[in-house]
Amino acid sequence: MNEKEERYLRNIINQQNYKYDIHIQDFIYLAPHGSQSYLSEIHTIDSWIIKINSLTNKIIYSFNNGIDYCMSIDKVYWSPLSRENTKEQESCYYYIENGIFRLISLWDSLAQISNIYFKNSVSPSEIMYKKYFVSNLTTRDNKIVAKDDQQHYFEKFCGDVKNYILEHDDIKIDGVWKGNHTYVSNSIRNPLTHRHDPHQFSVSNDRINFKQHPLFELKRAIEDFVQVHNFIRKILQEINKELDERESEFCV
Repeated sequence: MNEKEERYLRNIINQQNYKYDIHIQDFIYLAPHGSQSYLSEIHTIDSWIIKINSLTNKIIYSFNNGIDYCMSIDKVYWSPLSRENTKEQESCYYYIENGIFRLISLWDSLAQISNIYFKNSVSPSEIMYKKYFVSNLTTRDNKIVAKDDQQHYFEKFCGDVKNYILEHDDIKIDGVWKGNHTYVSNSIRNPLTHRHDPHQFSVSNDRINFKQHPLFELKRAIEDFVQVHNFIRKILQEINKELDERESEFCV
């Protein structure tokens, strides 16, 4: 990793280092016309925001440490065929894995907030972000008790998330690569959970596993981290906009 690559990754990851909130600090449960149910939903969303803030801090910590160790890896001695990783390589992969598992949890948190705000009536225990944004969008009835503009926003927002999740891989372009989430989910997270270690060279009866350089994985994971935050910001801006418009219903 050269200084230009390091500067790019640290810049985009540290731009996500701020605390989300929603405008509920002065609200009182007066509950006219069913408003208590609405405020209950908002406070539930706030609990997910608390988790998002915690996950974000830990992901930034993990990826920044991954960058530190990546800087110390001598490219001359790195090989996708090496049977053993150096101490620096092991530490770098550790922080990448640590950040990615929390990154997947961040995507689930986005789905939880979307489910509450758009009133999709999916049980929280059944929320899995891919199923929610990709599979279910074309099969379930979107039971949204809201204005037409919120229905339109739901379709546009979830459609954008779906398109990103299913984005085709393209790393031959300048700037942000395409297909980052597919790579992070299918080539790192899923193998770590269900198959061989993607960070160890191995030969088995079903595949030969060549490990990727940590810099390649850091770029893909950090750019995916930035994108999920873009979606989180969008939906929270919409929630805060509605809260500001309805403030007189809840405050005295």
